[in-house]
Amino acid sequence: MVAPLTRKRKRVWEKTNGRCFFCGKKLYLEKRYGPQTIEYKRMTIDHLIPRARGGSDQYFNLVPSCFSCNHRKGARVSSMKNYVVGFAYSEDLKNILLIRKNRPPWQKGLLNGVEGKIKEKSNTPQIFDEIPLTAMKRECKEETGLHLIWNMGGHMSGVNEDESVFQCWIFYAYDDRIYDFQQIEDEVLELFPMDKVPLDQVIPNLHYLIPFGIHRTSSHYYNKRDAFITITY
Repeated sequence: MVAPLTRKRKRVWEKTNGRCFFCGKKLYLEKRYGPQTIEYKRMTIDHLIPRARGGSDQYFNLVPSCFSCNHRKGARVSSMKNYVVGFAYSEDLKNILLIRKNRPPWQKGLLNGVEGKIKEKSNTPQIFDEIPLTAMKRECKEETGLHLIWNMGGHMSGVNEDESVFQCWIFYAYDDRIYDFQQIEDEVLELFPMDKVPLDQVIPNLHYLIPFGIHRTSSHYYNKRDAFITITY
């Protein structure tokens, strides 16, 4: 049976550029003649955290999957690490707050945004104890001492440099309180003018995540929440 196109199905399909999240098989689209509708063929939607184990139907818990991978995974939980990362700009977009990373090893010495893991229930791995926005606010407070207003602006998923499978929610903030940051943890906070960010010292994906944070404030978007980036590695 060919499932009808919906906005949610289209967004989930685009998450991996139309490929199965687990095996990479191409998930094709089929256009029917007569009623001018586009429909998905051979695509199922898989819940990373199964509904039977508390998973939601929210976009970020959904991935495109071929039928065989979905059937094989069943109600098992994907062994995926879950993170948040945030990029905080001054209100005039002329400065950005970054962190010089000490860990994990593949990030050591490089610059990244404010980031950390989403808390999971201690007795039930992969069942979140907080939503991504709450995790972002907590990480920001713990690492910078700041209470900022964060807007969700994207989602990344794939395999990290250390070969761990991950997904990460991307947030943006535009707030002059970044000038009042506090050095709390051992990883050094650094405030950079936008034209002085050392691009040879940043995590590779910051080459487009930082410019995107500026682009999403343009008049092209009626609301900052309308701008969203999806990245799959």
